Amino acid sequence: MSTQRIAVFGLTGLLMLAGLPTDEADARRKGLRQGADGPAVERLQRNLSRAGFSTAVDGAFGPATKATLMRWERWKHRRVDGIATRKDRRALRRSARFGTRILHVGMRGRDVRGLQWHLGRVGYDTSIDGAFGPLTKAAVMRWERARRRRVNGVATRRDQNALKHTRRNRTRRTSRPRARAWISRRGFAHISPSAPNKVRRLIRAGNRIAKTPYKYGGGHGTWNDSGYDCSGSVSYVLHHSGLLDGPARSSGGFMNWRFAGRGKWVTVYANSGHMFLTVAGLRFDTTDRERDGTRWHRDMRSTSGYAVRHPGGIG
Repeated sequence: MSTQRIAVFGLTGLLMLAGLPTDEADARRKGLRQGADGPAVERLQRNLSRAGFSTAVDGAFGPATKATLMRWERWKHRRVDGIATRKDRRALRRSARFGTRILHVGMRGRDVRGLQWHLGRVGYDTSIDGAFGPLTKAAVMRWERARRRRVNGVATRRDQNALKHTRRNRTRRTSRPRARAWISRRGFAHISPSAPNKVRRLIRAGNRIAKTPYKYGGGHGTWNDSGYDCSGSVSYVLHHSGLLDGPARSSGGFMNWRFAGRGKWVTVYANSGHMFLTVAGLRFDTTDRERDGTRWHRDMRSTSGYAVRHPGGIG
């Protein structure tokens, strides 16, 4: 076969490959666009309105819907073409504003985060992670019970509107720690001297192992180890602050430890595969150790699926 013929075949093959649709192009081809109609378009329009981009909900994808969608795409820094791909629609569902849809276990989004924030504001603490899990449901039920509403852990639109206008529970807020805790640039935690002695001892213990390596099983044979796993780390700081008697426990062993619920200063989160604790608002966790270079973290992680326990007897 001549060199010229091989070159022609090679060029033809490259042109054919170039004509194959990419995953992104295929997704955009299948997306909702101007001219479409039906229930899927109606859901798109409703979710746009819930996210604060008002448009008519008539099930017809016309110029007005396209313009509204493009405004949302621009706001979210997505590709601005007026085509709603499956990823776009999923992101849009999570952009719903607080009070625009019924919220229950399993849901995620901006409005769930708003629900969690309002619950915490009035004294019913839960993690603010945008995921409606068992802890958020429990907080909703406590609020419903206190307000003499139907206790089912489901936040209806009326519930959310009432929660939004619930005045801050000052009695609950005064029970929160007043001492200020922070993490230095070097990755060590600090707390003001007004904190209880056991809390200050716990933070000093955490600083001693904050940057030690992660070691599976570490801390379970001896307190002074070359590395510590998640339960070994938590056991170490609880032991050295006088809050844990006996040897280190596994994460599963903390699921029924001491008292249920959140503590005033220290809260332990545990399931059969992982555990961590928070102290005065700081998270002590082997997760994100490589990201932050330390076991101390300012941000909170999702607590869905974790047993929540506290030692009691502090402060």
